Amino acid sequence: MCSDPNSHVMRSLWIGSELSALERVCARSWVHHGHRFELFVYDDVGNVPEGVVLKDANTIIPEKEVFLWRESYAIFADLFRWTLLYEQGGYWVDMDMLCLKPFDFEDEILFGCEHSKAASIGVLKLPEKHLVAREMLTLARDPNHIIGNERFKVKLKKYLRKHLLFGSTIGLRWGEAGGPKAFTLILEKHDLFQRGKPFTYFYPVDPLNWRCLFDATFKGESAFYATTYAVHLWNELLRRDGFSKQGPFHPDSFVTRQQKLLGVD
Repeated sequence: MCSDPNSHVMRSLWIGSELSALERVCARSWVHHGHRFELFVYDDVGNVPEGVVLKDANTIIPEKEVFLWRESYAIFADLFRWTLLYEQGGYWVDMDMLCLKPFDFEDEILFGCEHSKAASIGVLKLPEKHLVAREMLTLARDPNHIIGNERFKVKLKKYLRKHLLFGSTIGLRWGEAGGPKAFTLILEKHDLFQRGKPFTYFYPVDPLNWRCLFDATFKGESAFYATTYAVHLWNELLRRDGFSKQGPFHPDSFVTRQQKLLGVD
């Protein structure tokens, strides 16, 4: 058993007044597997699964500072994530992470890799005031901040945006600020990348194959890998594709099977 008193507390953020079927099944999955699931919200959310604990997101970042970037709250969510982890430490899980079994890790630092050269931020655990959270928070606040181990072309782009374009984010790529790309660089900078869990733990489905979670691909399959603790459902790719998160999904799909198991419509 893990001795960390916060090992069973998972935290996430939701912006909006309702959860879709996808968020409901993910939130419920953590409670089902014995975790306390704390969901930070700004609005009154009426369709929260039983057992989910609502928390006031204003205690982390005031609602007046919430912003959209390319019609998505993902960049703000990065800022929120790193603020919370820096100030309080502990676990963070994205709202499109579906838990398959209890997290029994003893690791002080926990994250997963999508593949051998890329870490991701859908599941995170860090101590309070950790240097990785501090640097990621700096980047989330200032995307043009130079980490130090970027390629020269990236450093030059950041310098020009900051000093000639008055801090513009023109040409900013997905994950470059407080996201996976920056996280990977900072881990490498501090010689921590090798501590990441293999893709089998949290990212068993490649992003190019996200549809297989919602069709009959996994019909009759009981599990992914012996080491799979959670599955990333790739919400951002669903959003870009215009895929409805409300369902109903294919009756023989992995997600539908989880809905039935967890008692979530």
